[in-house]
This record gives sequence, C-alpha cells and structure tokens, in this order.
Amino acid sequence: MNAMSKQPEHLQSMDRAREKQKSRDADDRALASGQKSRDDLRRENGHFAFRRVRISLRGAKPLE
Repeated sequence: MNAMSKQPEHLQSMDRAREKQKSRDADDRALASGQKSRDDLRRENGHFAFRRVRISLRGAKPLE
C-alpha cells in the first residue's frame, strides 16, 4: 500500500485539487508565453472535458 492510500479521503482530495491547480497554472503560463496556443491546450486537455449528453436506457435489454 502506498502512502497516498493511507491518507484520509479529504486529504487525498486536497492533494488532487492542488495538483489540478498546478496544471492549470502551468497551462496559463504556457499560453501567456506563447509556448502553447489555445488549440494546443484544447487538444492536450480535451480528454478531460465531458460533453453534455443525455443517455436513454429506453429499450435497453439486461445483460444475460
């Protein structure tokens, strides 16, 4: 078991929030410096974005 899994859940959440903020800050710096464009950042971070979708289960059959 690693040290991270021994932390209470709220501490893990705080750590994750700090990591996410560091990543956002790095993206902001890269954009401001011209190192990356908005399109570059969209491509890199696009897999984290969730589209607004609606899933309908009408007509779905149970797994057998």
